Amino acid sequence: IIGSVKAQGETALKAFKARAEAEGVSAEGRLMQGVSDEFPRDFACSARQVDIAILGQPRDGDP
Repeated sequence: IIGSVKAQGETALKAFKARAEAEGVSAEGRLMQGVSDEFPRDFACSARQVDIAILGQPRDGDP
C-alpha cells in the first residue's frame, strides 16, 4: 500500500514540476512521507520556508 501511495505522489510531483516549467513559474517540489511521528514537525519546518505548502489528503477508496 505504501508503495502505491508513494508512486501516486511521485506521479503528482512530476506533473507539478512539468506544469510549473511549462508556465514559466519558479517552483520547488518535494515529496515527503508521513509515516513517522516526526512528520508533522518536519512538514511544519519545511512549510515555514516557502510561500505555499500543499499537503495531500486521501480520497475515498485510497489506501
